[in-house]
Amino acid sequence: MTEDLTINELWKTYPIEIKNPNPNWPNLYEKERDNLKDIFEARSYKIHHIGSTAVPNLKARDIIDILVEVPENEDMNFLAFLLVKSGYKKMLTEKSRISLNKGYREDGEEDQIFHIHLRRTGDVDEIYFRNALRKSPRMAKNYESLKEKLAEEFPESREDYIAGKSDFINKYTQMEKENFK
Repeated sequence: MTEDLTINELWKTYPIEIKNPNPNWPNLYEKERDNLKDIFEARSYKIHHIGSTAVPNLKARDIIDILVEVPENEDMNFLAFLLVKSGYKKMLTEKSRISLNKGYREDGEEDQIFHIHLRRTGDVDEIYFRNALRKSPRMAKNYESLKEKLAEEFPESREDYIAGKSDFINKYTQMEKENFK
């Protein structure tokens, strides 16, 4: 089972690959969003489709990223517990952030992969970046080119791949936040 793999082993089993846009990505998000609502039972949270699969016509890793805004008065660890109980694997825990995933298999084959990002309400920079990409097809294509270059250069290093994108992401996230004010 993938829960026995370290993070580095998981990334070597699943190298970074950028794929052509899939018109079904929004539907996959909606189905998983509904699944999350069932897992969270009566609790109601803002749930957002983020990442490149949330941007029409953008090449991406075939991973549906979902951000769940969790209010300060809610126990984020309990929500993570519910997700783990439902088949997700906890990947990262920080002060006010927890990331989980599902869909990875030890043999390198995969079901649909989902990354869930539990965040405190308002910690939503990914939404600003997604919106910036949606508004500017030219910017989205520049981002796509950057991701393809980094995926080729760092297929097994998530850290280097992410670091290579960070200046671009930070710049356009900040610009979108300023435009939103």
